[in-house]
Amino acid sequence: MSVNSVSIGMNGTQWGAYKQKLSEATKAKLAELNIPYNDNMTEAQARSLIAEALAKQAQNKNKFNNQNGRPSNDPMMEQAKQLAMKLGISVKEDANFLDLLTEIEDALEKKIKENQNNVDMLYELKAYSSQLATLQQMTSQGTVSANPTNEALMMSLEMLSQYNQSLLNK
Repeated sequence: MSVNSVSIGMNGTQWGAYKQKLSEATKAKLAELNIPYNDNMTEAQARSLIAEALAKQAQNKNKFNNQNGRPSNDPMMEQAKQLAMKLGISVKEDANFLDLLTEIEDALEKKIKENQNNVDMLYELKAYSSQLATLQQMTSQGTVSANPTNEALMMSLEMLSQYNQSLLNK
């Protein structure tokens, strides 16, 4: 005697993991992520949709950070904004971090040229330049790159120092 087929009648009942109803926590998470759901959806399907939505959010967040350099509430972005304001640069709320660093560097170079004979101002600009160099170094993730603003500032200070020494020797 052999068995040709086995038939199981479920009569509309739901069995274990095969057709679990959605938990309240899962429903809440689906609603939070604006994912539509219905009573025919299984817990496994819902969790899969949640995982996809969270992965997409993370990808969008990374894309935002890469496009803009840093989010506007990032501590490095806040430091850059403060430095920009000290130099008289108006900063937009949605400012791009890397563009802001470039604006700061340009403003520093301009102020160095304008204040070549003002020792006090050059020392103040040196401090700003050091802050900029720190931000640039942290941005480049530890690789030190040549900073033309620092080089120009150091050259100006050195020339001013030589000028002062020549005055004292006369």
